[in-house]
Amino acid sequence: MIALKRSVLGARSDMTKDQISVPVQPADLKREIAHEIYQALEKLDASPELLGVIGSWSDGEGDDVVLKNLRAWNRDGSIFTKVICRSDRPA
Repeated sequence: MIALKRSVLGARSDMTKDQISVPVQPADLKREIAHEIYQALEKLDASPELLGVIGSWSDGEGDDVVLKNLRAWNRDGSIFTKVICRSDRPA
């Protein structure tokens, strides 16, 4: 099952299990987890909005804000409550 997931996500075939390192510091670990989630979502053609939520988490956005945005995304399909400007219509 792991091999299947790696091939689906396009994992690096040149990396062996022994070469996968994990950061020791919690902040580094969180940043690395967010980065890996971002890469996986990007390979799955996730919405730029969802990628932005995960990207902001890896850049240091608070867990509470990221969780709020993820819950809004899962509930509504967007983190925005209203659209203030649309690119498909003249201003």
